[in-house]
Amino acid sequence: MNVTYNDQTRQRAEDHLLLEQATKILEKIVNPDLGKFSAQWDWSQDQRGHPIYSLTLSDGTEAVSATFTPDELGQPNHMRSRFRDLWDDLLQLQSKKRIKRLLQYLAEEE
Repeated sequence: MNVTYNDQTRQRAEDHLLLEQATKILEKIVNPDLGKFSAQWDWSQDQRGHPIYSLTLSDGTEAVSATFTPDELGQPNHMRSRFRDLWDDLLQLQSKKRIKRLLQYLAEEE
């Protein structure tokens, strides 16, 4: 899996360490046998000016995203659960796309 961090995530050293630890958890969940995947970490602020991190997980054609606070990033069990949900969302998008293509193919064959 190709993982990238935007420049703003690298500037916040202690949070960047949390992102790297979270990424290790994510890499254990994403199954590379199912294709090539990428993950992009971005930094922004919530309405109160607190840092939040967004993760976009993509297979090159479909993408899903979620946001995380630094506190969440420091909770491995919580992150594992959130990553499983995100991974499941991406797999569902892939499945829907494949079913749609199959149905189109079957309709053309009739």
